[in-house]
Amino acid sequence: MEPLKISKINLDNIIYTKTKYHKSKNRKIIFMKYQDKSVLKNFVFQTPSLLNINKPKLINGYYEIEIPLITKNINKNDKFINFLNDLDNKILYDARINSNEWFDKLNSNNINYQRIIRQALDDENKNGMIKLKIIRTTDFETLLQMNEKSNIDINDYPINSWVKMILECGNIIISKKCVSLFLRPIILSLSDRIVENYNYKFIEESDDDNVNEN
Repeated sequence: MEPLKISKINLDNIIYTKTKYHKSKNRKIIFMKYQDKSVLKNFVFQTPSLLNINKPKLINGYYEIEIPLITKNINKNDKFINFLNDLDNKILYDARINSNEWFDKLNSNNINYQRIIRQALDDENKNGMIKLKIIRTTDFETLLQMNEKSNIDINDYPINSWVKMILECGNIIISKKCVSLFLRPIILSLSDRIVENYNYKFIEESDDDNVNEN
């Protein structure tokens, strides 16, 4: 199976298939798919290569990773950011349209939505970042690769590298009047970040060389 190309995605083709309520967690799950012509597919897409500068952090039993929105190909930066913002706006629009079904006694004009792009704490990453939860369950496991060849342990996750990802828009989570999209990372494929060095050397010269200042 191949992921969808961002340039080919039509957000109007998002289909909401079913709703599930978790009473113990007091949250509602809205499952989503993507209508590709006559075929209903998992909504899975591939990101461009992004700069990876952080290690995964263990939080409440899960590893989370924050990835700045800095693309390897600078021409793809704005396109990827625009796609994520458009996806947010589409979900927020659909939440208002379906507010009677999705929410209980909620004013559709007052939806607290968690956007995909989070504000970075440092000034260098002005485009923001995305936060992903690396999944390790009996039913699913996020695959970590290095140089597209071998699987790596999460403890060997490298920083200062490039990472391209296959992500799934699996469902929308509604909890305490808060709406968020769950992006499930299927594959995180890392590659070495090669820094180009110029091997110039100083030529031999005397500091006493005469200099013609005229």
